Amino acid sequence: MKFIIKTLGLFVVLAITATAYWFLLEPADREELFESTVTKVTGKSFDETFKPNSNLTMDDVKDDTLIEHARRHADPTYVCPMHPQIVKGEPGNCPICGMNLVKKDAPAEQKEVEEKPTMTMDDVKDDSLIEHARRHADPTYVCPMHPQIVKGEPGNCPICGMNLVKKELEAEEKPAMTMSESKPMSKPMTMPKPVTMDDVKDDTLIEHARRHADPTYVCPMHPQIVKGEPGNCPICGMNLVKKEPVAEEKPVMTMNSKPKEKKIKYWVAPMDANYRRDEPGKSPMGMDLVPVYEEQSDDGADMAMNQKDGMPVITINSSTAQNMGVRIEKAKLNELSRNIKTLGSITYNEDSVHHIHARASGWVEKLYTSSLGDPVVKGNTLLEYYSPEIVAAQKDLLLAKRAGANLTLASKTRLRDLNVSDEFIEQISKSGKSQNRVPIIANHSGVVTSIGIKNGMYVTPGTQIYSIADLSSVWVIVDVFEHQLIWVKVGNKALVKVQSMSDKEWQGEVEYIYPELNPKTRTLKVRLKIPTPDQLLKPNMFADVTLLTNNKKVVSVPTESIIYYEQSPRVVKVISENKYQPVDVTIGMKSNGQVEIIDGIKEGDDILVSGQFMIDSESNLQASFRRLMGK
Repeated sequence: MKFIIKTLGLFVVLAITATAYWFLLEPADREELFESTVTKVTGKSFDETFKPNSNLTMDDVKDDTLIEHARRHADPTYVCPMHPQIVKGEPGNCPICGMNLVKKDAPAEQKEVEEKPTMTMDDVKDDSLIEHARRHADPTYVCPMHPQIVKGEPGNCPICGMNLVKKELEAEEKPAMTMSESKPMSKPMTMPKPVTMDDVKDDTLIEHARRHADPTYVCPMHPQIVKGEPGNCPICGMNLVKKEPVAEEKPVMTMNSKPKEKKIKYWVAPMDANYRRDEPGKSPMGMDLVPVYEEQSDDGADMAMNQKDGMPVITINSSTAQNMGVRIEKAKLNELSRNIKTLGSITYNEDSVHHIHARASGWVEKLYTSSLGDPVVKGNTLLEYYSPEIVAAQKDLLLAKRAGANLTLASKTRLRDLNVSDEFIEQISKSGKSQNRVPIIANHSGVVTSIGIKNGMYVTPGTQIYSIADLSSVWVIVDVFEHQLIWVKVGNKALVKVQSMSDKEWQGEVEYIYPELNPKTRTLKVRLKIPTPDQLLKPNMFADVTLLTNNKKVVSVPTESIIYYEQSPRVVKVISENKYQPVDVTIGMKSNGQVEIIDGIKEGDDILVSGQFMIDSESNLQASFRRLMGK
């Protein structure tokens, strides 16, 4: 073990000594030592060993090693897989297709056996420095639409407002070197020229600018509200949505071609397709009318948006529809009844109000019911009064009773005609004496609504003593608008609620429709009869009334699917998978969350009940843009 350690130590000392000796020698002595060593090892001279067919020197070996080293450690080059003319010195995206640039490995330089250009370290350094300076120079930013706008930092074009894009510097072509120059290069060494933004076609720049233009945000309900940043609509407060720009189709034109003159068919309002004029002017919204031309194509969807041609069809993919919360339902045949909601006032049922009169003149002796609102039960005594006429009739009855049966019957009939009760007549017959105080009996139950007498007053047959109203049923008087009268018929059912008892509901029916319309309110009074066995409804209460019309089987859609416009309501119809189109409809009655569709769609059509506002707004925008472009 000690021997091995000593041996290794000896070799280390020898290696260090040899290395130190090598570096202490002059370059000429090193070359001489190297040649002698090669001769001893190979048995041949240095020239025979290393220079059989060429005149390579030590400097050539060193230079070749340096060139290969520079190639291996040069900065990487990145190219586009689809457009190899796009070359950059750093990772990025292709300005044509947008793909990520990939690293390109430089091929090793092939050595020529017969003739190799003499290249020094200075040539390599100069070329690397130029390429390095080109790649690391300060970037320049230009406008894709206005190349005369050049800045040294990112920003926006002062003409069109587009974002400036980075302009790649062109690699400087290195001139060829001759033998007379100081650097002995037999062939010129040039770098490949990378394609910059100027080399890209104009059409590509326009398409690139369209894709990377600043977004535009619009209101779904008011497409005239357009902003350059997210926000809210100042009219309805809805969030503005991003508007994707539509790629403009360029017409094919030759050098000698001239634009064809278009014949104007009519003028239309940008936001109201139904507003048409034969000459230019202003729309009701104050916007300039736009022309509609006769040669507009059918697939361009004549942007007049009449019922025949319809609104533009909007296509969205399934994921976008899911994010928008699109929900589809079919138009179905349902039984609907038109419900008319209105307010009413509760009053007494005049048919159940009874008036009490005395049939003979006399004086009130005693009142048993003397206050308004007192309850009255049929058969109760209301008052007693003295009537000379009734007292005389009593005496005639007693005399007739003594005289014979025929006269007795006539006397009783006379007392009944004077509103004397049978009980009072029997009491007189049994007692054989006349009574000065004659009672007046209630012939109906109810409450006292009016009293026309006091104690001691003189009454005549024309005096209204009491008014008694029966509250087992009441009237509700409601107002119905003129355009709703066609739906109201006598016998239609009605539902009544009052705010003080919101958990209760009373049912009744239309009893009478008054003949005269109120000229100020343009309403007609309708009378409802509502049975109230609990007698909870009181006169002068306000009631919420729902009038139910007769059922009708019609095509209907959910109420939330309707988009209301001033000219005509609209629904969004599913044309096919991922294709939607707004359709004008004519609606009728509404009931239980359903709306009758008179015209526009038919039974079985698929319509949107959620997310339709965004699609309708997009269709309006497309229609407006096409009208403005004269398509």
